[in-house]
Formats: sequence, C-alpha cells, structure tokens
Amino acid sequence: MNKIILVIILLFSLLQSCTIMTTREEEDLYTITDKDTTVKHFIKNAPGNVDRGVVHPSTKEIIRDREITQRDSTVNRYYPDFIRLGLFEGMGLIGGSTDFSLNSGLFGIFPDPALLDESARGADGGSILSGGIYRLGIYENRLRWFRDAENWTWGFHGVEAIIPDARIENGLLGFVTPYIRKRYYFRDDIPYVSATIAVGIGFFPSQYGNISGSIDVGSIGGVNLRAYVGLAAGYNSKSSVLIAGNDFADEGVFNTIPYAGLSVSVLDFVNVVPELYTEWKDHEHSSWKVGLADITFVNTNSEYSALGDVSDSSTSIIKGYFMRLANADIAIPINGNYNLYAGTSLISLYMMGANGNGIGVLPLRVGYWHQLLKDELSIDPFIEYGYYPSSYFNLGAKLRLRFSDRFNVGIVGGYISGNTLGGIGSETLDFLGDATSFDGYYIGLSFSLLDRIFYPEELRYSE
Repeated sequence: MNKIILVIILLFSLLQSCTIMTTREEEDLYTITDKDTTVKHFIKNAPGNVDRGVVHPSTKEIIRDREITQRDSTVNRYYPDFIRLGLFEGMGLIGGSTDFSLNSGLFGIFPDPALLDESARGADGGSILSGGIYRLGIYENRLRWFRDAENWTWGFHGVEAIIPDARIENGLLGFVTPYIRKRYYFRDDIPYVSATIAVGIGFFPSQYGNISGSIDVGSIGGVNLRAYVGLAAGYNSKSSVLIAGNDFADEGVFNTIPYAGLSVSVLDFVNVVPELYTEWKDHEHSSWKVGLADITFVNTNSEYSALGDVSDSSTSIIKGYFMRLANADIAIPINGNYNLYAGTSLISLYMMGANGNGIGVLPLRVGYWHQLLKDELSIDPFIEYGYYPSSYFNLGAKLRLRFSDRFNVGIVGGYISGNTLGGIGSETLDFLGDATSFDGYYIGLSFSLLDRIFYPEELRYSE
C-alpha cells in the first residue's frame, strides 16, 4: 500500500507541471502604425465689402497636419503540445491461468475484493478475466517519421503493470516504458474512432517487449474505451518480483503473455494533429467539469468521527470525509438543452464516520448543471449509483464557487444509503473498517483540486 501511495504522489507532482510539458507558446511581434491627418480651414476677412471674384483670390486658408506614430505589440498564443495525456488506464486481461484468476472483471478494475490481499494466489477455476494491464501517467507526442507521415507518435507510460493472473512473478512491471504508436482514424471528429498499432519496451524492473493492436473510441471528458489484442514477453529477475511486492519466486522467470481485453481510461485526453494548431481558448469541450480530486469534509449522523481517536470524537463537528478521484461530468445535449450530464469517477470513497463507510469504482452519476452566476457560481443536483465493491445510492446537490481553472470550493448536502455485502475483506482496504452498511444525511465543505469547470459557451454543443 505504501508503494502505491508513493507512486500516486509522484504522478501528482508530474501533473502539477503539465502546463510546462504540454503547452506550446508562440509569440507574435507586431508593429502598429497610427496615421492621423488634421485639416483646419481659416477665412481671413478683410475690411470693406470687396467683391472677390475672378480678379481677387479667396481669403480661405487650409492647413493640413499629418502625424505618424509607431509602437511594438507582442501577442502570446498558447497551443496544446501533446497527442495524448492520461492519468490511468485499466484493462481486464484474457490470457492468464483461470486456476489463479484474480476475477478482475470488466476493464480489470472490478476484482473479487477477497483476492486483493497481498498473500492471495487467486481463485481456482475463476473467471477468464484472470488479470489486468494497468498504466499510470501516459504521454504521447508527434513522431515526424517518413517525411512527416500522419499520426505517428512516441511516448511513455510512467508505470505499466501487465498481470496475467494472481501469480505476480508471472507478470511484467515497467517504470517509464517508451512506446511508438501509429493510428489510423475512421472518424476524426469527437468522439474519435481509430485503429492503433503500438510497440513498447520495458527496462526496469522487468525487461520486456509489448506489441498490441487496438480499436480506440474517445476522448469525451477524458474518458476512452479500447479493445486490445497483443503479446508481451520478457524476463523477471527475482529482485524485480520483490519490487512488485511478491516473494513467491525463488529465481528469475521468463514470461510470455498473449492477451486480449477491454480497457477504460480516465483523465486521458487525445488530440488529433489539427488540434495542435488550434489555440487552447478555441478548443471544443464536451464536459461541464473534469477534475483530478475532490475531497469533502462532512457532518453526518454517525456517532463517532472517522478522523482521530474514536474515544473522544463523539462531539466532533466533522464526522467523516468523501473523496472522488479522476472525475468527469459529460454534458448530454437533448433538444438544444445540454444542462443534463452523465458522470463518473475512477474511485468514490464515502467515510460517513467510524462505522459507516463505502467505496465505488466507476459509479454512475446523473445530474443537472445550472449556472447561477455567469463566471463564478453554479449548482448541480445529482444522483449517484455505486455497484462495486459497495452498493449504494447517493442523492445530493453541490453549490460550487470557482476560484480558478485549477481550484474551486463548494457546499454539499444530501442523503446516502448503501452496503458492502460481506465486507471488503482486504488488507489493502482495511482503512474502511468492518462496517457493511451505511446511510444517513450529510452536509459538508468541498475542495476540488486540478478541477476545471467549463462555461456554457465553451461547450461544443453551443456552437
């Protein structure tokens, strides 16, 4: 668990510098010239009544003053400088042994909770979705091969784990694994549809190669779906297995892993080449909100607080906290109105108190987004349904105050009811305690980090 926390901290630090890594700045220098001409008319009246016809010239005088001023003007333009930038991708893998199956479920993120213990060796005769492929920190940029042929990219995955089943020694693990990809687009408008061929290499702690083909659909609000087939082969030394947190291997192992499966990725943004020459301010968006993390400190009807010592927390104002990671609320255009949205989160955690806690992976959320003030204040009532590993309904509303493109605060209130049948039963999730059911009203203060709220005029449906 400590290793996972360290990896998350590292990736968060990298995301903080994304504006430097992923934005190209161009500077245009202009010379502005202002020309101004002033015309003045004067008539000098002489004494007497003199007929000034063809003999005598007119006394009218015209004076023209011309002025020219020049000044320099600098205009900075900001463009995206990446083809793909993603936080997480998970795939349910078909190809490992069903005798040691993790029962990883669709997308590889719905395993049997009882099999998440570090000592677990899988379920004998389990699901064909025996393992998964997991990637954290995904980056791609243009590769100008073959006289700048279209849609070649180079990139890397910050962390890549190819796990065919519960036997970790038979998997492959790589840090900063380089990849080359070629895409063939069937549709180059949102949502993009493409076929992709990828070749990658892992150097540490496992040494391996990976070749795959996929059909990709996305990116809407940073959410993508992909269907994969591929082959990974490489060597695990005993030390690399220990780094992965497993000590079952007595010596090095050479692994060959043919695989197939479906994947989902969140906070995963894909650009086509023409978008690299479109300024950030002119890009099309599909979501009301996309964010990294949202944490809410709540007062609930729980007797004891989830924060601090239970023995002295019965009078605490803050009884628990809610957390959502990798959030997206995607606008749904219906009859010209796109305030209705469908959303999800990679993980939704609800700590109601010391004895009432639940967790959801990719829960389904539906709400209605309404702008109270044009730039700063919005409200959205919502209902969220979680189905794994806890089953719950969460009905609430959130009032948001936008401070910047990266930070906003809000007031949240609502009612949640659910249970975790049989408990989580895992050392990895032991912080949830032994509670199997939770319900009650809540109200709290929310803080959202790296959370971008979009205005109505920024949505592509409004054009």
